[in-house]
Amino acid sequence: METIKVLELFAGLGGFHIAVNNQKDANIQVVKSFEINVNAVKTYQENFGYDVISNRNILSLSTEELIRQNVNAIFMSPPCQPFTRLGKKLDVNDDRCNAFHHVLKLLPRTPNIQYLLIENVYGFESSKMRENMLEILQSSGFYTIEFLLSPTDFGVPNSRLRYYLLARKNKKFTFCKHDPPSILKEFTYCTCGGISLHEQSSICSNCQREVNTKISSLVQQNTGNMKQSFLVNTSKLHSYLDEKTDIEQYAVPDKILLRYGNILDLRTFQDSSSCCFTKGYTHLVEGSGSVLVCNRSVTIEEAYKAYNEFKETNSEAALNSLRKLKIRYFTPKEVERLMCFPDNYIWPKDLSDKTKYKLLGNSVNVHVVTLLVALLIHS
Repeated sequence: METIKVLELFAGLGGFHIAVNNQKDANIQVVKSFEINVNAVKTYQENFGYDVISNRNILSLSTEELIRQNVNAIFMSPPCQPFTRLGKKLDVNDDRCNAFHHVLKLLPRTPNIQYLLIENVYGFESSKMRENMLEILQSSGFYTIEFLLSPTDFGVPNSRLRYYLLARKNKKFTFCKHDPPSILKEFTYCTCGGISLHEQSSICSNCQREVNTKISSLVQQNTGNMKQSFLVNTSKLHSYLDEKTDIEQYAVPDKILLRYGNILDLRTFQDSSSCCFTKGYTHLVEGSGSVLVCNRSVTIEEAYKAYNEFKETNSEAALNSLRKLKIRYFTPKEVERLMCFPDNYIWPKDLSDKTKYKLLGNSVNVHVVTLLVALLIHS
């Protein structure tokens, strides 16, 4: 069996590292990681040890060192700010693209790199940076396939649409039916927890997709022990929430309720979705993530009818109507679960919740990248 040794760049909280560790039937491991954020490095060390990760700028990586690292795969999630809808969309003119571009320029001179997995924000697919990337990869002998995927595609109640690229040198992807392929908007193979095959067929009767036994085995393995692994195929939010949470500690402040009550993204325990959590969660309002209604005896409709009736004339009455809903933020642990990190993931004791939210907002969804790693090496 081929040994795959991974260099994890822009490592963040180590989502790719967990995804690699989840590949129980493959000879693959992360041997080195680079990350510049000090708090991310501390967290990474708590979970994966002190020897794997280096706190350094990727621009310092040379061709000689990349060869010397003795790796044949690179997994990375480069900065998304040049492409995000909330940014200035400077694309290749944003200095935060420099490190990513530097890595790409090393590839033609490093024949040892045979596999790539790249994640970025929705919007990257229409960027000049993507055009440059594909040109370099294809001229370097890589076959590529691209996806736009969200955890909701896999039964996880959190919307986090992201761009993914898989690339292999001199190895075509057997599932790709188009040449050149378009960006795929669904995962190629069946990811149902319990596979139901058509008679004398390899097609799942539930999702109508082809069954890849390696990937199906991976899904079954990780749905069998949700709390010890990552959560999948549990579509209700209550499966991801703490049973006992200090509502007052995580309550949405009165000033936010009064001023921004009508743009809060409210969710209940029985909802099957939530908005993407960003690094601005809890200190930005619009588009930064959902909040949870904890009082099940008061309807949202009743509370908001009173809120909108009194908002302009009696602010205290308007505020009281929303207070009854007991609206709180999702805790860092709950966001972590929605990002499909295992429940035994460790945070340094000195990190604030604000820092945890920021780091999680920049992270990958572990379940999605776990399946993509499997697709990269097993398809």
